[in-house]
Amino acid sequence: MTQKYYGLLTNVGLAKLAAAAAGGAPLALATMAFGDGGGAETAPGKTATALVNERYRAPVVEKYPHPTNPAILYVEGVIPSGIGGWTMREAGIFDAAGDLIVVAKPPAIDVALISEGASTEGIVRLPLVFESLDAVQLLIDPTVVLATQGWVLDRLLSRPFITVESITTSAPPAAPVSHSLYVVPAGATGAWAGQTHKLAYYQGGWSYRDSPVGKRIAASDTGSSWRRTATGWERLWVEPEIETLLAASGHAAPHGADARVTRAVRSQRINYVPAAGGTANALVVALDPPLTGRVPGMPLRVRIAAANTGAATLDAGYGPLPIVTKRGVAIARGDLPAGADMEVIDVGGAWMLAGIAYSEFRRRLTADATFYIRSDGNDGNLGLINSATGAFQTLAGAFARVSREYETTGFIVTFQLGMAGTYVGAALASAAGNWELVGSSWANAASYVIESPPGLPYTIYSELSDLRIRRCTLRTVYAGTPTIETGVQVANGGNILLDDVVVSQANNRAGYRDIYVNTRGAVRCLNRVQFGGAGSRFVSVECVNQGLFVASDNPAVPTQFFSSGTMSMTGVWCRVTMGGYANWTSCNLAGAAATGSRYYADTGGGIDTGGGGANFFPGNAGGTAVAATMGWYR
Repeated sequence: MTQKYYGLLTNVGLAKLAAAAAGGAPLALATMAFGDGGGAETAPGKTATALVNERYRAPVVEKYPHPTNPAILYVEGVIPSGIGGWTMREAGIFDAAGDLIVVAKPPAIDVALISEGASTEGIVRLPLVFESLDAVQLLIDPTVVLATQGWVLDRLLSRPFITVESITTSAPPAAPVSHSLYVVPAGATGAWAGQTHKLAYYQGGWSYRDSPVGKRIAASDTGSSWRRTATGWERLWVEPEIETLLAASGHAAPHGADARVTRAVRSQRINYVPAAGGTANALVVALDPPLTGRVPGMPLRVRIAAANTGAATLDAGYGPLPIVTKRGVAIARGDLPAGADMEVIDVGGAWMLAGIAYSEFRRRLTADATFYIRSDGNDGNLGLINSATGAFQTLAGAFARVSREYETTGFIVTFQLGMAGTYVGAALASAAGNWELVGSSWANAASYVIESPPGLPYTIYSELSDLRIRRCTLRTVYAGTPTIETGVQVANGGNILLDDVVVSQANNRAGYRDIYVNTRGAVRCLNRVQFGGAGSRFVSVECVNQGLFVASDNPAVPTQFFSSGTMSMTGVWCRVTMGGYANWTSCNLAGAAATGSRYYADTGGGIDTGGGGANFFPGNAGGTAVAATMGWYR
C-alpha cells in the first residue's frame, strides 16, 4: 500500500545532517511551520525548500527519543487556540538558519477559531529517523516557546497556591491579555456561561479546568485569598496572622513570628474612634469597616469632641442608644469630658460606661466657691458665671447639682442671686460645709424675693445642713391647709443663720409661723431680721422637740428685729415646747409691734430674754410658762 501520510528529510536537511555526523556543527532544529497546502493535499519531496502555503510558524517546544527505537526522534510544535480558520495539510521543521530540514504530510486537521463556534488547540508531533541523534539539537528560546492551554492549566493546578486576575469579574474581558487566568463566578455571561467556579485561561481563546477541593488562590484585583470547597470558593483570612492571634490566646502555636494581628488587637485601634461626630449629647461614630448590627459585649473607645450637657446617646452605625452608668441610669452633665477617651460597652439597648461616671464622684473643693442663680439662667449650666448662659436658674437645681457634684466639707459655698427678681424656694438636705444664699443688700432685700415652692408650706427648709441666708426676702405664698405653714423651717440637725433677712407671708394666714425650729434644728439671727406683713399669724418664732433659736449670733452686735406693721398673733410671739429653747438675749425688739400673747413655754421648753421681763416681747397680753410641765421663762 502506498504510504499516504509521511515525513522526510529534504536535500538541504540530508546535507546538513551528514555534515553534522562527520564532525561539523550539530543540526539545530528551531521552528515548526504549518500550512494548508494552498487548499489541496500536498505531495512533499526532498527538493522542497518551503511549504506550499505556510499559515503559522512557532518555535519547536520539545524533542525526545522513541522509548524503544533510539534512531527515532520525536519533535513537537503547538498550534494555540487563537490560530485557525484553515485546514492543516502540511508541516515542516526549520533549523536555526531558516532552512527547511524536514517536510511532512500529516492528516488534514481543521484549525478552527472560537469566532467560528469552536476552538482547537493542538500539539503536532513529527517522528524523524536519524542514524545518530547526537548530530541533532533542538533550539528552544524559553521566552517564545509555546505551551498548550491544557498543559498550562495542569501545571498551574499542580501548584499549592496560584494567582488569578479576579474571582468576581462576571464576563470575559473584551480584550483579554494572553495567559491571563480567572475564576468564573456564579452567574457569569458570554463565553464563561456554564463554567461556574472553574479556572478560565486565555491563550488566543478560553480553556477551562475544574480545581480540586482545597486549591487556594489569590485574586490580584482585591488582594483576597480563597479556597476551593465542594460547593464553590470561600474567602480566607490571612492564616499566619490569625494563628499568631490564636497562639497569643493560648489556642494554637504560630508557624512564624508574624504578629501584626496580635499587635492590632492589643492596640484596640479597630474599636477606636479618634473624633466623635454628631453633637455633644448625640454622638455619632463611624467605624471602618462599619458595623452592620449590634454586637453585645463589644467595647468601643471614643475621643469626645465636646463635653455633654446632660443625658446623651451614641450612634455607632445602628441607631442612637442611650449612654448609661454602671447602675443603668442616664449619664449626667460632664460625664463625657471634652478631649477624653471614653470607653463604652454595648449592653443591649444602651452603651454603658466602662468605668465609674464622673457624676458618681463628687469633686473636692480646694477653696471657697461661688455659684450664681438667675431667673434667666439654666439648671444645665455650671453656675460659675453670672450670666444667662452660665448661671443656674433655680435654688433647687443649684442645691442638688452642687451637693451631687462637689465635696464641700470645710469650705464656704455661696449661692449668689445674680439679678433682682422672684425665685422659688427649696429644701436643703445633707449638704457638707457652710452654704450661703445671698441677695444684694439690706436696702434692696425686697427686690430679691424667694417664694415657697408650689404646693409646699415653707419657703426655705433645711436639715442636716448649714445655710446662711443674707440680704433677701423670704415670702410664703402657700394657700393650702398644712399642719404647719412656715417662712423658715429647720429640722433634724439643720442649721440656718438669718442675716439681714425679711420673713413674710402673702396671705395673712392665721396658722403661719415666721420661724419654725424642730427636732434638734437651729435658727440663729444676725444684724437685722424683719417680720413682714401686718396680718394674722400664729407664732413669730416656735421651737419644738429640742429645736434651738438664737436671736443674736454675735452678742457684741445685738440683732435688730422689726415688723412692717402691727402683727396680729392668734397664738403668741414666741412659743417653745418639748425641750425647745429660745435665746433672746442681746437683741433689740424696739422695731417690732404686735397684738396678742407674748410667749408660751411648756414640756421642758424654755425662753431666755436675759432678764427682759414679762413685757419683753411685742403684744398686748401676758405670757405663760407652765411650771407643771417644766416650762420656763426668764
